[in-house]
Amino acid sequence: MSVMPPHVSASLRRGAPQTRIDAYRTIVNGSQQTKAQKTSLTSTLATEFDRALMLLEDLIDGLMEQLKGDGSSFYDDYHNARKIIDNFGPGKKDDGTPPPTP
Repeated sequence: MSVMPPHVSASLRRGAPQTRIDAYRTIVNGSQQTKAQKTSLTSTLATEFDRALMLLEDLIDGLMEQLKGDGSSFYDDYHNARKIIDNFGPGKKDDGTPPPTP
C-alpha cells in the first residue's frame, strides 16, 4: 500500500493506475497552461503600461504646454505628477530619494 500526501487530489488516490496517471497529467498540464497564461498576461500588462507612458510623453505632455500660461495651477500640478512618474514609474528603481513634493 502506498501512502500519498494529503495535497494529492482524490482522483489520484483512488482508481486504477492508468486513471491516476491520466488525472495527474490533467493536473500538470493545467498548471503549465496557467503559468503560461500568467506569463503572457504579465508581458501584455508591461506593454500596456509602456503604451500609456508613450501617450503621456507624446500627446498629453504636448497638450499641457498649451495650458502653461493660463494662470491656473493645473499645469504645475500635472508636471509635478509627471516628475513622480518619470522618477519612480515603470522600469525605475527606487534609490531612496523621496518623490518631489507638489
